[in-house]
Amino acid sequence: MLIIEVDGITHLYETTSIYDDARQKVPETIGFKVTRFTDEELLTDINGVRGVIEDWIDINYKKPPP
Repeated sequence: MLIIEVDGITHLYETTSIYDDARQKVPETIGFKVTRFTDEELLTDINGVRGVIEDWIDINYKKPPP
């Protein structure tokens, strides 16, 4: 239920941003969560990106205590 998007420099353009926002709404209406990272984040802070993803998994799929 998690969609991960990686945005490059073209995502700084307003037309691309508008397109992304509209496209993102479709999966969100059926319950998906879209998480965006910049390509810069992936290149310079991959551990932080991994942490965000792991935290989301822990929150959303953590098994309840017995």
